[in-house]
Amino acid sequence: MSDVFLSYSRKDCDIARALSAALESEGYSVANDSKLSPGDNFSDSLERTLSDARAVIVFWSPASTKSAWVREEASYAREQGKLLPITTVPPSDVPIGFTHLSAISLKNEADLNSDQTKQRIIEAVKSMIQKSKSTGKSKTEEEEQDIFETLNSLKERLESKSEWQSKTG
Repeated sequence: MSDVFLSYSRKDCDIARALSAALESEGYSVANDSKLSPGDNFSDSLERTLSDARAVIVFWSPASTKSAWVREEASYAREQGKLLPITTVPPSDVPIGFTHLSAISLKNEADLNSDQTKQRIIEAVKSMIQKSKSTGKSKTEEEEQDIFETLNSLKERLESKSEWQSKTG
C-alpha cells in the first residue's frame, strides 16, 4: 500500500519525478503506473494500486488533460474521495467533471520547486491521509459494507417470509 498515487502524462515525467521526490523526502511512499508489476493485468493492477493509495495526486497539464488514462485515474480517485488535483492549466482547460474541485495551481512547472508550493502539496497530502486514517475505510469499502448489510437484511426478510408461508401454507 502506498500513501500517494501520482497520475500524470508521460510527457510530464520530469515534474512527476520532482513531485515524487518531494513527497518521498517527507517520508511518504509514492506509486504510479510505471511501478506496476510486470506481467500483471494492467487495469486490474492499476485499480488495485489506486484503491490502496490513501491519496491520489492528479497533475493536470496540457498533455494530461488529453490523456484517457489520467482522466480514468482522476475519476476513480474522485469517486473514492481521495483526489488532490495540481494544475498548470487554466480552470477552463481542466476536463469536465473536475473543474469544481479546488486545485493547487502552478503558474508553470518551475513553481513546483518553491518551498511554499511543496509545503502546500505536503499539507494537502497529510490532510488527505489523516482523513483516510480517521475513517479507517475507503469510500468503496463503506459502500460495500452498506450493500452487504442491505443484502443480509433482504435475506432475513425472505427467510422469514418463507418460514411464515410454510407454516401457514
